[in-house]
Amino acid sequence: MLADSILLFDRGVRMYKPVLVSMVLTLTVAHAVSQTVIKGHHIGETVQEFLQASPDMKDQLATCHAGEPKPITPEQVHALSNDQVYVLSLDYQAGLNRKQLEQMARDGKLFTKDERGFVVLNFCKFVVDVLEKGIAGPITQTPYSSTPMWGFTDGRLSSMSISLPTGSFAEVEADLTKRIGVQPVETSPSYSNGYGATWHNEIASWLSQELTATLEEDHNPVKPSLMLSVTSRSLYDAFVKAKAAAPSPLD
Repeated sequence: MLADSILLFDRGVRMYKPVLVSMVLTLTVAHAVSQTVIKGHHIGETVQEFLQASPDMKDQLATCHAGEPKPITPEQVHALSNDQVYVLSLDYQAGLNRKQLEQMARDGKLFTKDERGFVVLNFCKFVVDVLEKGIAGPITQTPYSSTPMWGFTDGRLSSMSISLPTGSFAEVEADLTKRIGVQPVETSPSYSNGYGATWHNEIASWLSQELTATLEEDHNPVKPSLMLSVTSRSLYDAFVKAKAAAPSPLD
């Protein structure tokens, strides 16, 4: 289950879209508690702390609840025209008359139609599940964006993924190194595409007692990008342990 959740988050990270250049990485460190704060958030913060630092997510949560189906009262059914009664009955069982619908309303079984589309419904399900019900999983800032993405485990922020302006790899790497307090491991794998283009990506990875972080600039000429992903050290260690204990395909 843990490995699946990390793989799900990783898949979500790779489905990002470029964001405006105005999204700038701001990093500060609260040395007293060894917290690396990234865009107002730090690994291990509670849902309440997350919402305090993200008023926009508070608004999204409120919007999700505002769009939920609302109970219909018997009085509201009584005031409907015959055509409206017919249309309402189609959402339940065609042929229901006014009295039957009024009884359903009295029983608390009659609701307004949910007009939200699939994308918004799916977004709201994750937001409510994660921020109110304590269910582990990732959430995004809007229904139609994939970054920034935040992952929660046991009611605390355990991972985050942020898209940054391309071309700022060196600046962000130096900033992160200073904030995290450890030197990164750098790699530069080579890639090519079907059109004959070749390039090298830039990757820097950090591992501290608090977290693991990876900064990758993709120099693909068709779709360049710069992504930062951060995961709690405890989640990383658990994943490594589970991976090591997994049987070999040859077993």
